[in-house]
Amino acid sequence: MQVSLPSDLQPGLPFKFLVHGFDDNITQPRYLAFVDAWMQATGHKVNVILVNWASLATAIKFTSLNDFAYNEAALNAIDVGSFLGLCLAELSQLTPIKAANLHLLGHSLGAHIMGRAGRVYAATAGQSVGRITGLDPAGPGFVDSPNMPAIPTLNSQRLTAQSASFVDVIHTNGALQPSVVSLDPHCGDLHELGSMDFYPSGGSVQPGCQLGGRCSSLLSFFISLPYCSLQAI
Repeated sequence: MQVSLPSDLQPGLPFKFLVHGFDDNITQPRYLAFVDAWMQATGHKVNVILVNWASLATAIKFTSLNDFAYNEAALNAIDVGSFLGLCLAELSQLTPIKAANLHLLGHSLGAHIMGRAGRVYAATAGQSVGRITGLDPAGPGFVDSPNMPAIPTLNSQRLTAQSASFVDVIHTNGALQPSVVSLDPHCGDLHELGSMDFYPSGGSVQPGCQLGGRCSSLLSFFISLPYCSLQAI
């Protein structure tokens, strides 16, 4: 695998990798806000890399009416995570990057992308990334739900506490049996998945978001902005 590096990359500085989730795009303003927050918090002493897999995460990529226009994107996420993990390993081979300086963040399906990337990196590079932050990790397909049983491939590739040296998870729209197709949608997995799990307002539905689960899920960004600028202890 060949990785092209930008000329202004500073391998001695910490790295922040951010990836979006289902039917989304990394160019959305909410993701770009992370770049500004990190730069301001560190005095521009950080490398920020945004991972865009929008063409594989789109809702129109489905094979039948039974997959809820979601399963293929969820399975694609595992492949994206594998590819990202190999890219990280190659990056470490090309530059003197410390694994402890790698901080991976992902929203929804992106949380599981980063979990997979962390495991592939560890298997390839022989060391664990320093930190992974999961923002409302996706639940449907990864665990059993009322209208969708867990898909074994997805269930085995969930974000876990073993995906990095330190894994923190912020739950904002979760359920123990998550469901997107329901009157009360809960897109995230409420189970403990990390070294530390946080449950703002109980982790299920956020104030002001009673009309949709996506609103509650996206609030994980703004809740986590100041926190994700900190280094794990």
